[in-house]
Amino acid sequence: VISEGAQSANSPMAEGQSVIRNPQSAIAESANPQSVISEGAQSANSPMAEGQSVIRNPQSVIAESANPQFAISKGESASPQKPEIVYDDFSKLDLRVGTIVSAEKVEKADKLLKLEVDLGAEKRTVVSGIAMHYKPEDIVGKQVVVVVNLAPRKMRGIESKGMILMAEAADGKLHFINPEETINPGAGVS
Repeated sequence: VISEGAQSANSPMAEGQSVIRNPQSAIAESANPQSVISEGAQSANSPMAEGQSVIRNPQSVIAESANPQFAISKGESASPQKPEIVYDDFSKLDLRVGTIVSAEKVEKADKLLKLEVDLGAEKRTVVSGIAMHYKPEDIVGKQVVVVVNLAPRKMRGIESKGMILMAEAADGKLHFINPEETINPGAGVS
């Protein structure tokens, strides 16, 4: 997605519209495809590049999509995509280094892996949407950064107690955020 209301020399848009680079995937997963202006449609106010679509209500398509990364800007803009926060907001996050001790695919879920993560004082189950990028056997032993004070959430019947932080490259590939050298599980990140 190019951020909502974003404009560039190649594709100025009307306020409240967004461009989706892979609209068919997001639309197919949306319960409200009527919010989409047909792919490649152009108007005097919003010429688009081929293969893009404009949606009038991007939040509803994104919220209804089983794949919320359609909401993530893939390097389109250097400006922040979310509202500015103060240090006190950031300091509420408890970020810790964890070591993945086991990983397996979640049944009937192409994108999810069930991970057991050693956080030093405890081990936690974390469900992560990284199965399209990593094989379970390739990530065992890898150190990662985990948001440990995120409220638990059930995904496919599995309670996930944290979130693995990832960086997304311009090509859509996910990369772990991790220390350069192996350090003790449970180490704080600030």
